[in-house]
Amino acid sequence: MTTKTASKPKILYSCYYTRSREGENFIPEHVFSYKIAGEMIASDSKNTYHSKEGDFRFNKRNHLAKFVKIPPEGGEFKTISLFLD
Repeated sequence: MTTKTASKPKILYSCYYTRSREGENFIPEHVFSYKIAGEMIASDSKNTYHSKEGDFRFNKRNHLAKFVKIPPEGGEFKTISLFLD
């Protein structure tokens, strides 16, 4: 018997229009991302990371991270992410 499992897209484009968005995410796969517009503050159990427009970021898999996504004044928060398994 074979079971089909739903898989997440390997390339993800994020865009937020609200003033800011906060949350907490478990990161199941390595993620390489590029910040197109806006800023993001992310923290894990050890460090806090601040990334802004034009920055690249690599997130290691299997850890929990808190984040705040901040759109630019009068604009949208935009990032593109590649999930690496």
